[in-house]
Amino acid sequence: MNRFFLTFLFSFAIFLLQAAHPGTSDTTQLKPKPVYGKEARVVSYILDNNHYRKLQLNDSLSSAILDSYIGELDNNKTYFLASDIKSFDKYRFQIDDLTRNEDVSPAYDIYKVFRKRYYERMDYVTKHLIGQSYDFTLDEYYETDREKEPWANTTAELDDIWRKIIKSQVLSLKLAGKSQPEIEEAL
Repeated sequence: MNRFFLTFLFSFAIFLLQAAHPGTSDTTQLKPKPVYGKEARVVSYILDNNHYRKLQLNDSLSSAILDSYIGELDNNKTYFLASDIKSFDKYRFQIDDLTRNEDVSPAYDIYKVFRKRYYERMDYVTKHLIGQSYDFTLDEYYETDREKEPWANTTAELDDIWRKIIKSQVLSLKLAGKSQPEIEEAL
């Protein structure tokens, strides 16, 4: 699948989402406007009829779109839970049909879950991890490339991932000669 093409589709989806007041943590207000569905239908028409590669918006492309969208939102698997990913599978082969019917709700539904998880993570980090002392003598590491790692099954697993992320950042800042107040400010 042409990565440029998928990026275009997700840029379009993100454009739609940005219009929904992304600066607040109230996820209930995210709702697609009717014009977004019409625009999505136009994109599906263009793909089906005018794309130089003769792409068809079908179940196969629908599945690739879902995977790419999830990857764009949480490419390092640090926000979504495995149960979230499983719940998104209901859209795997429906995005093409829903788009033709001017329904962009899957993008909004998935983004609502992402925002919820994002604010949960940021709340956890600020309340439990910033300002903590870390034991750098423990034999542990943070896998920075989590692409091949499984999705976390529980929030406790995400908590541990985020503890390692913050611990790694604290260590990097310490090695850069930053003081504890400077580290806390940077985080």
